[in-house]
Amino acid sequence: MRFAIVTVLLVTMLTASGCGGDSSVDEAFRSVQIGMSASQVRSILGKASTSQNGTVSGKRHNCWYYSTANAMINRYRVCFSNGKVTEKHHY
Repeated sequence: MRFAIVTVLLVTMLTASGCGGDSSVDEAFRSVQIGMSASQVRSILGKASTSQNGTVSGKRHNCWYYSTANAMINRYRVCFSNGKVTEKHHY
């Protein structure tokens, strides 16, 4: 029983201190949909932390990467082709 209480307190403290994630960024990321334009994504998530261009199967992609203050915990990627979202990933 004591272990369960300590575990709950530890999880609560980590979440409150920001180590458990950033729910506002998670919520905004979930609202990004396949087919959205780059300007729509920027209006939802803001400016990307970094971006990278590449070619996969002959198609050019531009991926934007977002991170929170807890970058090791929350990281987001949104990829575009022809200016539209083709993929999004949270890892």
